[in-house]
Amino acid sequence: MMPVLKERTGAVVSPDAAVTEKWPEEYANTTLIMSRLKPPPECLKNRSRHFRDDFKKGAEMKSETKSDVDNVALDDVSMLHPEQVDVDKHEKIFDYSCGISRSKLIQTIKILRINKLDAKTQESGLGYMQKVAKLLSCADALIDMGLSKVVVDALRTHPSNADISTISCSLITVLTHIEHVKNAEKSAIVLMRFGAGQAIMKSMKQNMETEEVQYHGLLALYNLTYNSERRRTALRNAEGSNAELATLIVEIMKNHSSKAVQIECCAAISNFQLQDIEQNKKNFIECQAVETVADAISEHGKSEDLVLIACEGLNIMYESAPIPWRDRLGEKVKKMLKEQLKDNLNSSDSNIEILRNLLSVLTTYSSHFENRAKFIESGLDKYVVDAFVVGEQDLKVTRLALYLLYLFSFHKKQEAKNFKSLGAVRLVKSAMKNFRDDAYVQNQGRATLQLLKKNGKPNRRG
Repeated sequence: MMPVLKERTGAVVSPDAAVTEKWPEEYANTTLIMSRLKPPPECLKNRSRHFRDDFKKGAEMKSETKSDVDNVALDDVSMLHPEQVDVDKHEKIFDYSCGISRSKLIQTIKILRINKLDAKTQESGLGYMQKVAKLLSCADALIDMGLSKVVVDALRTHPSNADISTISCSLITVLTHIEHVKNAEKSAIVLMRFGAGQAIMKSMKQNMETEEVQYHGLLALYNLTYNSERRRTALRNAEGSNAELATLIVEIMKNHSSKAVQIECCAAISNFQLQDIEQNKKNFIECQAVETVADAISEHGKSEDLVLIACEGLNIMYESAPIPWRDRLGEKVKKMLKEQLKDNLNSSDSNIEILRNLLSVLTTYSSHFENRAKFIESGLDKYVVDAFVVGEQDLKVTRLALYLLYLFSFHKKQEAKNFKSLGAVRLVKSAMKNFRDDAYVQNQGRATLQLLKKNGKPNRRG
């Protein structure tokens, strides 16, 4: 007869009884690390960017045979029936690359599977798994142990629980981290097959007022679909409705004005716009994504990181928009561009990186004739010369300003005269002198000088 195991309380457990044991009370506080979140990362220069600092900390723990994390793992096998545990109770199997007991991780995942309806168990257990997953060498092992399905099941079972949703989304972000997880590609595909995208979106909808859920949900969706057509296809098939996704992201931007959430929303818009799905491109424009992103720049115009990713999103939306729609989009960014260029150029410490991105949007949207007319009418053309002066030593600013000078001068002869009176000829020659080795500056400079000379002549009286 199979031996009877005793619980911590001393009660007898029948081998045939259902296991309903909860996570031990003494571990609840030590394993739940998401009670207060750290400030989210703000720099998006590396798009596969998440948890870099945490992985560095994990590398420092590699030399330890057993880490502090191991001390809070569940080490009492008596909570489970013998047939539910694949490892010997007394066997010590350690992964010395990260100092975590493999047997305890397997047991923890089993407890999470068995008690998936118990919110407290999921909250504490997933919190512990999140801490382990951030160690340098453990994420791949957790994927092999089947953690992916456990995380998705937790999201599906407790979609309205903000703490579980936050931890689960954070775990998905770690498990799909491209730079630090060898099987990130495989993990993302497996997670999508389990319905991770749909579960994340449902959780975000049911916790719309909780900023942490929105932030970590956006991170998870981004990593699931980052830089891989297979992942994007998986997300598209899982959701079935791109309009729903577009509406959700715009709604999040309108409800949460914090810089961190706004950055992630802009990144998501850029990412999903890159898909070669015509209807998806229209969905974001129809649900007012252009206006919402422009508002984000107006509110956080001093943030280099937000302006960078938001301007990228505006450019992608314009380039992916149907041609008949493009003249309408210029009106939506006109006010924002005028305010931000004015503030940046008139500031004593102009930010060149922000100036580059604003000029890139002005250049993209000015490619349409109707938009150029609107921009000239609103006075945006005057800031092109100022941009020349402020960014005279910056190659990208010089290229953009040269092209804009040419576009506006070509559009209207009066503009060429205005530019000439503001010293545009001298500025163009100075730019060509500063960047002698740049073919674009030389060619565009010559073309602009010819146009200024031709269209800048005073009208002859008959």
